[in-house]
Amino acid sequence: MAPCLGLIWRYRNYLLIALTPLVLLPLPLIIPGPEAKCGYAIILMALYWGTGCLPLPVTTLLPVILFPMMGVMKSSEVCSQYLTDSNMLFIGSMLVAIALEHWNLHMRIAFQVLLFVGLKPAL
Repeated sequence: MAPCLGLIWRYRNYLLIALTPLVLLPLPLIIPGPEAKCGYAIILMALYWGTGCLPLPVTTLLPVILFPMMGVMKSSEVCSQYLTDSNMLFIGSMLVAIALEHWNLHMRIAFQVLLFVGLKPAL
């Protein structure tokens, strides 16, 4: 019995990812309408968010996949909420910062400034 429980505990995240949608599936099947389908997606996201079985960025992008697939909203309506101008500016600046850090450009700029200015505190 103990090895079986150990195996279940080891693969609990995979079991949650696979079994949670199946357990919640009667909600949109029994109650017709977009409200039940939206509730299904929200409950699924809440369980994934709370348990941490999926990374949070993946969990937050579930409505982009689930809402158009289940007919709750059109894809253009859902994506317009995710990709506003301010969000795109933030994402773009984060990508530039990640690229700078990856290629150590921040260190190169700092070294060039030190070479140009020198080590004197007055400068």
